[in-house]
Amino acid sequence: GGQFLPTFSHLYINNSLNSVSYNVLVVGYNDCGTDTFSTIFSCGPAAVMGFVYPNPASTCVDDSITFFGSDLIGNFSAISWSWDFDPLAINNNFTTWEPWIPDPQNNTMSASHAWSTPGIKTIGFRFTDSCDIQVVDTTVIIWPEPISNFDLSGDSVLCLGDTLFANNNSYVTSIDTGSLSSSIVTHMWTITDPNGAIVQVLSYDLVYPVPNIAGQYQITLQVITNQGCDSSYTRIFELLNPPTASFLFDPTFCEDT
Repeated sequence: GGQFLPTFSHLYINNSLNSVSYNVLVVGYNDCGTDTFSTIFSCGPAAVMGFVYPNPASTCVDDSITFFGSDLIGNFSAISWSWDFDPLAINNNFTTWEPWIPDPQNNTMSASHAWSTPGIKTIGFRFTDSCDIQVVDTTVIIWPEPISNFDLSGDSVLCLGDTLFANNNSYVTSIDTGSLSSSIVTHMWTITDPNGAIVQVLSYDLVYPVPNIAGQYQITLQVITNQGCDSSYTRIFELLNPPTASFLFDPTFCEDT
């Protein structure tokens, strides 16, 4: 409907994914006659958040996750794309926005980040154009790395013919992720002898009859969780030859000497 005002305003709503053209007609008249003027303008769609997804959806401490985002329109009409990896962000209360990296070939924007602490992390994704600002968030799980550790029998010194006993003390801390959890599922022992030969044993604790080669041995325990996180711990032990008793004497001697 028309308005008999020198200036006027009107709310245009565009619920489509494309720009819509509007024709505005102005009619001016007085006692001497009338005149008209018309103009056409385009009303673009509001910023529409299409998707943001991480790849992978979870990872280990200090490993990177790449996030991909795109609008539903898919034409990158946004003025800016930005993200916030603030681990304390709650209810879109993000504070530090940084730009995404455009990837026109795949029609996406991307950003990568690694966390130094485990837990459920919230990531904000902001899409801005001349009409609107939209913010969505997503979460990822950062799994803790296990702690690999063991004790050696004999205080790191063994003799030829001894058996090596290593007691596994490895563990992984728990985080609250609902139904998901992290646990150690693989214990891999690697023993390297003084000549560089390697023996690997899959077991929780280690019972290993050492070969008859004296010298320094390296023993490493690698533990891996069901979430693919791993760590290793290495110790050195020495295998000694048994002592050989001997002495020298002069078989020729005099009485009373």
